[in-house]
Amino acid sequence: MMQTHLLYVDNDPGFCVFYQALLRSYGFVVDIAANGVAAMERFSSSDIHAVMISHDLQPLAGEKGGFHLAAEIKRRAPAIPVVIVSSCESVVEDALYFVDGAISKKAPLDRLIRLMRRLTGNSASQSSFALQAAKGAIAASGLQGTARELRRAVAPAIAN
Repeated sequence: MMQTHLLYVDNDPGFCVFYQALLRSYGFVVDIAANGVAAMERFSSSDIHAVMISHDLQPLAGEKGGFHLAAEIKRRAPAIPVVIVSSCESVVEDALYFVDGAISKKAPLDRLIRLMRRLTGNSASQSSFALQAAKGAIAASGLQGTARELRRAVAPAIAN
């Protein structure tokens, strides 16, 4: 069975680690890019099935932000699903006009998993080991499951 290969683009290392671990636990292969240049290099050199881009992506000198990166990827490969991830609800609503999906970092995590499965056709279930690890991390954090809340919980560990 072929695994679905995702590219997640965000310059916040906490969200990168979090989404990579979460999506891997559901059977996705996840590459990370911290900026638009790295994202385009990975996108051009890999067999990517879908791209998730943080709207909050801070551009490097001469780069554009998350929306511009999404537009460039859609221009180069219109059939590849692109999803905008944002902390702002109005951005999520507006993004749906030009990308395949958009989700708030405040949304329940199961909504993200359903969206990525629908867009990629990935129906693999979460491995029991990964499920236990994810449940343990969430329980230890004492938080409920939104990416924004869980990212805050893992921030101290990432900073070290």
